[in-house]
Amino acid sequence: MSVRLSSFGNINILDLVSRHTRMRYAASTGGGEYEGACPFCVDDHNHDRFRVWPKGGRYWCRVCGCKGDTIQFVRDMYNRTFQKALDYLGIDRALLTERYAPTNAVPPEPLHAPAAAWQARGKTLLVGWQEQFWASAGEQARAWLHARGITDETMRWAQFGYNATDLYEARDQWGLPPETNRHGKPQRIWVPRGIVIPWWVHGELWRLNVRRPLRNAEIAQGEAKYIGPAGSSNGIYNVDGIVAGRPVMLLEGELDACIVQQWAGDLITPVATGSTSGSRRIPWLARLALASCVLVTYDNDTPGELASDYWLSALPNARRWRPYWSDVNGMAQDGVDVRDWVNAGLHRFGLSEVEGVYR
Repeated sequence: MSVRLSSFGNINILDLVSRHTRMRYAASTGGGEYEGACPFCVDDHNHDRFRVWPKGGRYWCRVCGCKGDTIQFVRDMYNRTFQKALDYLGIDRALLTERYAPTNAVPPEPLHAPAAAWQARGKTLLVGWQEQFWASAGEQARAWLHARGITDETMRWAQFGYNATDLYEARDQWGLPPETNRHGKPQRIWVPRGIVIPWWVHGELWRLNVRRPLRNAEIAQGEAKYIGPAGSSNGIYNVDGIVAGRPVMLLEGELDACIVQQWAGDLITPVATGSTSGSRRIPWLARLALASCVLVTYDNDTPGELASDYWLSALPNARRWRPYWSDVNGMAQDGVDVRDWVNAGLHRFGLSEVEGVYR
């Protein structure tokens, strides 16, 4: 779910930023791009590092990495909570949630494993991708994961693969019916270059999600970080790890789940929905309801806050436990003790540790 606040609320992002730094028109990228000195960087002598895209309602600093929408800017600049930022901007939380709720215009992904042919093709390719991941071709991908605090042991637990080049295949190779694109030509299956993350449910392959090697500027402008081949199904990452009576941590991204598994997998079961609107189906709600507590740790940003509202209303055992800053992966990169953070969340909601088991 991507939140665009260019014309929602009382203050435009460019007007808001311009109160703190002088901005000037730089390019037509993204419907109009403005540059200036970063209001968050200390002693900023580089006056073109901070970018704002008014049409998309986004900002990003090329150096310090601060980024977000109008709400995030108010939170960071004035040290306000999400709700206080909404009040400052004159935005009604209920209307905002309704406006950016998942649309029903697109049919939901199937709630069953993909067809046998899809799984067979996916598994065959995955074997090759896993070989590439641990070979010289995957060296940079492994280095990228190491930089994010993920160990080789965790990579093996996650069964990562690496697709070295964009792959385009006929849909019938995956057992999918033919489709045509907007030019009237046969639609093909696209698997982008990047780190391949498999989703398993009871031994069946439900999804292949690819973390693309995008530049920060591309991400800031709205390029999708994760894309997988058509035909994937709606699941929960690591759903088989859920055990009745044991706490669960609900995260947005698979890499966040890997970090939690690495540092606190003996304390809590990390699962991921893959997006802020993923996994909202009755079977997954039923599985999560078995947990003693579900700590909802979606990203500490506007989409994460809005998506958390859904889980807090849908699950009586759900509790919001925010990352200290943007997300779990960012915390790990900055040296935060993730295990202590998980422990703090468990104790915050009355779960006490007795010989490694929470009750």
